[in-house]
Amino acid sequence: MSYTPAPRPAEARDLLYFTTPALWPTWPFLPVIRPREGGYDCGLLFDARQAMDLTGYSATVFLGNLFCLPPTLDDFLELPREVFDTPEELAAAGWRVDWASCQDKGEHTMSELFDAVAARLKAIFTARAALELEAELILGHIERKAALLRRADELDREGLGELAAELRNHAGRLDPRRPAEAVPPALPAPAPGGQVALTLPETLPKDDGDLTAPPGPAPRRKAR
Repeated sequence: MSYTPAPRPAEARDLLYFTTPALWPTWPFLPVIRPREGGYDCGLLFDARQAMDLTGYSATVFLGNLFCLPPTLDDFLELPREVFDTPEELAAAGWRVDWASCQDKGEHTMSELFDAVAARLKAIFTARAALELEAELILGHIERKAALLRRADELDREGLGELAAELRNHAGRLDPRRPAEAVPPALPAPAPGGQVALTLPETLPKDDGDLTAPPGPAPRRKAR
C-alpha cells in the first residue's frame, strides 16, 4: 500500500523557506514534495546563485531525490525540471517543503532564524573577501615582476648585462604561491622566566689568537 501525504495549502513558512536558502537544513538543496493520486512527486530547490554563481534557478524545481543526486553539477542541471517565475507560482503548483526529508519541522524561534541568516551571510562575505584578497595579491605580484623586468632593461642600457640577467632570473622565480626567498631568522623560544635562551658554540671563530670558550664549572661532588 503506497503512502500519499495529505494535501495541504501553502503556508507562510513554505514561502519563507522557498525564498531564504540560509534556512535550508540541507543547503544548497531544499527537498520539496507534491502529493498526487497514488503517491507523490519529489523535487529539489537548488541555491545555484550562492553555491555556483548561477542565476535563473531561484524558482525551479528539479525532479529528483535528495538521496539519489547525480555525481556532477552538469548531470544535476540536466534533470527534468519545472520552472516558475515566482515562489508563489511554485506553491500554487502544489509544491511544499518536505519536512520529513529535511529532518526539520520548520519550528524555529525568531532568534534561531536570525542566527541562521547571519551565519550564511558571514560565510558569503568571507568567501567574497577571500576572492578580493587573492585578486589583490595576484595584481601586486604582476606589478612587482613588471617593475623588476623594467629595471633589468635599464641595466642593459647602462651596459650592466650581467646584473640585468641576474635580475631577470630572480623575476622569473617569483611565485605568489610560494613564500619569499629571504626569510628573516627566527629568534629562539623564550626560556622559563621570560629570558631568551641562547646557545653558543663551544669554540668561537679564531681571529689573531685562540678564543676558545673557558671550561665550564667542575662537576659537584656528592656529599658523603
